[in-house]
Amino acid sequence: MKLVIGVKAPGYGKDNWDLDPADYVDVDPAKESVELELGDKYDGKSIDKLTLALKKVGASITINKVVFVKQNGDEEIQSTSASGEVKQVTATPWFEFTQWNMQYLCDKTCTLLTYTKSAEESQKYVIEFAEPTKDALQWLPMAVTAGGDEVPAYIGIPVGSEKAELELNSEIEFTKDQAPVEWTSIKSIALQSNCAAGATQTVKIKSAKRIITNTTTGISKVENLEVAKDGKCFNLAGQQVGKGYKGIVIKNGKKMVIK
Repeated sequence: MKLVIGVKAPGYGKDNWDLDPADYVDVDPAKESVELELGDKYDGKSIDKLTLALKKVGASITINKVVFVKQNGDEEIQSTSASGEVKQVTATPWFEFTQWNMQYLCDKTCTLLTYTKSAEESQKYVIEFAEPTKDALQWLPMAVTAGGDEVPAYIGIPVGSEKAELELNSEIEFTKDQAPVEWTSIKSIALQSNCAAGATQTVKIKSAKRIITNTTTGISKVENLEVAKDGKCFNLAGQQVGKGYKGIVIKNGKKMVIK
């Protein structure tokens, strides 16, 4: 992996991908974090390019969070997105949202969840929050037309919700320019933040499931999509440790360093 950070040069885009100034840092895959201290060459400039590039086809990576530490010590959580031939399947039960950040729903194999209009079934998604939501959220299913156009729908989730439900069936309506469109399938289902610009909200998911019902027989099956972790920390000897512990710990099945 390589971390690319810099300022887009004049005319950036299309055939010009130059950065000035820029830094290119090789990332050790054995490490759980990477840090880059910005030099004087960035004084007075606005950084508008921060990319983590994977060098291998089929590689996967889980990004916990990206933090920008200001000179006064304040930490600012940065949003992330995927581009190119990438399937973004981030799925964590406790995550931080800035405006328009989204979390795609996937199954246990990290395959994005889909729906086909012609299928003789309906799908109901139920998310239980570990605590009531504190800011605006919305469902974002992405439909696809026969011509390949992608059309989103935005379905609000009230602030203070302890549970959110979304039902997909052949009757759900998608619109473009305020006019209904004929769609054939839904390529992804996401949970998206609709908070104000500059705001950050923490969303804790207790559980998530999909209920698939055969519309002919009425038979349903339930699939668990995500289960919240308990957040307890253990040292390498398997002993539970408290919040004041410093060093390598195992939390939710992953190793991390607490300084």
